[in-house]
Order: sequence, then C-alpha cells, then structure tokens
Amino acid sequence: MQAWCAANDGGFDLAMAFDVLEHVPVDAQLSFLRAVKKTLKPHKRFICQVPNANSILSSRFRWGDWTHYSSFTENSIDFVLFSAGFDSIKVFETPDPRPSRLFSSAIVWWIARRLFRVFRRLQFASELSLSVARKMPVSPNLIATADRR
Repeated sequence: MQAWCAANDGGFDLAMAFDVLEHVPVDAQLSFLRAVKKTLKPHKRFICQVPNANSILSSRFRWGDWTHYSSFTENSIDFVLFSAGFDSIKVFETPDPRPSRLFSSAIVWWIARRLFRVFRRLQFASELSLSVARKMPVSPNLIATADRR
C-alpha cells in the first residue's frame, strides 16, 4: 500500500476510505494516513467513514467483525487526522435515512430511530453534560473530511 502511495505522490484531487481505517492496526493508522495524504495534491481532500464509538451499536460494530482494530469518536478521528498532518478537518454524523415509502411501518421505524438517538444523547448528558451531548454524533458511522496542507 505504501509503495503504491509513494508511486502516486501528489497525483490525486480526492482520496476516500469508507469503512477502511478501522481495519488498519492502531499502531499503523498514522503511517497509513500519512501515505494517503501524500497521494493528494496540495489543498485537496480526504474523505473517510468510520464506525462511531458513540453509537448504541458501537460494540456490535467493533467486536462483531474480528478484523476491526478500532472505532472512533468525533474527537479521536479528528486527532488521528490532525496527527497525520491533515487540516480543515470536519466530522459529521451520518444522516438518518428518510423513509423511502409512505407506508406506516417505514415512518414508524424512522420516528423510532430518531427517538432512540434523542435517548442516547440524554444518556450522554446524564454522564457528561447537556452541552456536550447536544453536539455529540450518535449515528452508527462518522464521516470525516480533511485537506492536505
């Protein structure tokens, strides 16, 4: 992987890693991200999706796949991207999928998902604070964008 990245030094406008970083051993994540960063042209973007450790499903995602080495919070993905030399880092909660049909069951499940996420934030508020919990992403995954300096 790193040889391929070195051969493509500064050759790309965009790099994406959806559901990849959690499969990289923790002690290799910084070198992996630095190699990815080197493939980007200056001021171009990296986008990744990782499992959200704040999610109620985080343990299932983390331990349900034995090839996972980690999951991330909004703070830890920001930290690892910053440590790898990226800047302009933004972390987003993945949006709730809208009901694709107007059937009552699809709408009920959409409402239930929204209510469970409110409940999850209340759990965090009881342990941390309401101001922290309001901003905390609780979706199953996080999306992060970062730019090469």
